Amino acid sequence: MEYNSCYGPNTIPAYTCTKGESWIDLTITRNIDDRHFREWKVLDQETLSDHRLLLTEVNFQKTGRTERRKILKLQDTKILDFKRDLKELINTLSEADITSLEDCIDKFYEGIYLICEINQKKRSKNKRKKVIWWNSNLDI
Repeated sequence: MEYNSCYGPNTIPAYTCTKGESWIDLTITRNIDDRHFREWKVLDQETLSDHRLLLTEVNFQKTGRTERRKILKLQDTKILDFKRDLKELINTLSEADITSLEDCIDKFYEGIYLICEINQKKRSKNKRKKVIWWNSNLDI
């Protein structure tokens, strides 16, 4: 897990009282990359609390890599085909004329995603899992 501080050197304290002030307040997120935060600041407005208001603005527009994650299981993978295709991808990337690390990473990401999709065993959608509580008296 990664933690990032949104406080800058000129940020006003988020908590003030007669005994002192502190930068104790946090904004905790899950599955939101800090690149999506447009703004995070402490507002200097009076509240009925010792804590100041925190303004957080998040950009939820889709970027290239914000698609829904898919969890792949090893037992559902055609492992020999996956290994063959991965070796081919690595050979192709090592021979390619790629000048920047970012381009190389993007091409590897696209390639590995495609290899994972291609090498998943096909599941029949009509198969029902047997459940213990079902019996023939429940059929219509």
